[in-house]
Amino acid sequence: YAKQGELTITKEKKKARDKEVRSQKDILVIEEISRIIGEMLNTIKPDKNLVEKNAIFNGILTTVLLAKVMGSLLGVSGMMGIPVQEYSVNKVRSIIDIGSAYKKFKETHTPEEMSRIPDVTKRVLRDVMMNKYSQYGLNLRTDDESDACVVFNYWYETWLQK
Repeated sequence: YAKQGELTITKEKKKARDKEVRSQKDILVIEEISRIIGEMLNTIKPDKNLVEKNAIFNGILTTVLLAKVMGSLLGVSGMMGIPVQEYSVNKVRSIIDIGSAYKKFKETHTPEEMSRIPDVTKRVLRDVMMNKYSQYGLNLRTDDESDACVVFNYWYETWLQK
């Protein structure tokens, strides 16, 4: 990190330059996230964006990344005039009988299979969403995709159907 003409730098200068590099990297990440969100919104042209309200997660890096994505989504949506509706995890899951779904899921999986599933609740919800929406061509490959579908399902059942 020595600049032209410098042979050595102090620890303080190195720390400051390290911080500057990390800051520039963060800006590039946010710009890229915003660009991708903008492309998606321009392509899909939604009436509104439905999002799951995220809390603090196991790792600070995941929390920070989700905060950057949410900030980018809010900024790009706001510039495009698209309202954002945010729902808590508990609220969107409240209309699904997770207990019954878990029981059915457990009946079709061995204890060994169950022990290999990192988050059984999310996997159960994925199955519920696939059973309900696969007839429309939905193919959920990850738990994150399933989380998004659970938010949509809540909006669909509680707002659109009214």
